[in-house]
Amino acid sequence: PLSSLENGVTPTCEMCPNCGRESERAKFCPQCGQRTMDPHEYALGHFFHDLFHELLHVDGKIVRTLQALLTRPGQLTLDYWEGRRARYLPPLRMYLIATALFFAFVTTGNDLWKSGELQKVPELKAFLEQVTIARFDARVQLVYKVLLAFSVAGFAWAMKLMMATQRPWGAYLISGLHSLTYLFLLTLVTYQLDKFLHARVGSPQGILVMASVPLIYWPYVGFSMRRWSGKGWGWVAPRLLGVILLTSLLDVVVTVLAFGIATVTLLLGRA
Repeated sequence: PLSSLENGVTPTCEMCPNCGRESERAKFCPQCGQRTMDPHEYALGHFFHDLFHELLHVDGKIVRTLQALLTRPGQLTLDYWEGRRARYLPPLRMYLIATALFFAFVTTGNDLWKSGELQKVPELKAFLEQVTIARFDARVQLVYKVLLAFSVAGFAWAMKLMMATQRPWGAYLISGLHSLTYLFLLTLVTYQLDKFLHARVGSPQGILVMASVPLIYWPYVGFSMRRWSGKGWGWVAPRLLGVILLTSLLDVVVTVLAFGIATVTLLLGRA
């Protein structure tokens, strides 16, 4: 099509209110990408049009992301590495949403107390009776959330160490975000199922959560590694074992630190 100049029409230049650049009027600013406002956008019908568009657009991303995450281990990581990112939710956003859901519906210190493990230590029993279980559990979860960043970084470090490839550490950080997102969602489901079975049939508390990690999560990580590495099981299996050992050690350290820091801070608060 002919431009406005070729048609003898002087183009209308306007200043973008967001970045201040003057340019020919267009739907989007060529500098910052902000959409040009139109009086029609203040109409109620246009508002609902945008609302439904955004909801369907986000839902489409959520469905595609969850489908890839749950049914095709490693596909999200591979697509991200190869530049196919717009179709999915960003890895960090996925991880933060899964973390929020995890801590909203899964408790840590309270269940450990109910299991009787902490009650075997008289000093801890007396301490928890003074600070209340709910307060201790809230503090443990707060500290654990902060320390989770070290878990993600440690997973990426272990993965890069075992892979021994030229990919940067940040690439394995993406893999860690995807894998730990899956772990949080898996734990959320098994935790609720575990509580249901414990209440209905008296099954041992926590048995499903503990079994899901070696039986479901680590095989999932193995299939993920196989997909984005393009290697066979003979290459993947020993590296997966190394990742399991390193990250399990890191998880123990993070858990001990979370309980230790929670206890110390509560003690200092009472001093």
